[in-house]
Amino acid sequence: MLITGDQAFFYDRNAFWHNYPLPNLFVVVLNNHGGIIFNMIDGPSSQPEAEEYFITRQGLRARNLSEEFGFRYSEGTTLGKEFFQRSGTAHIHEIESSQNLNKSIFEAFRKQIKKSYEA
Repeated sequence: MLITGDQAFFYDRNAFWHNYPLPNLFVVVLNNHGGIIFNMIDGPSSQPEAEEYFITRQGLRARNLSEEFGFRYSEGTTLGKEFFQRSGTAHIHEIESSQNLNKSIFEAFRKQIKKSYEA
């Protein structure tokens, strides 16, 4: 199983461009339509061109890529057991979310990790 953000998924889409079957590949794409992580980490977030070159807002959907490569596609906010049913081809599940929600979840996660190291 691969859990990935939208920027990495669409950037590396050519990884699917081959002649080998992928019957055991299950991909979850967390699509917030941009690389919001770059607005939260030191370095890229302080660059004046961060919005254009790092965050790179986009309107793509994984459905089109799934159709192009003949993969199963589903979308939603959760993963049911049907996601893991083998069908002889890869399955991509897309979870569309907001950048603000992702940012707040990431910041809470980072605080929790920091707190656990301080204990």
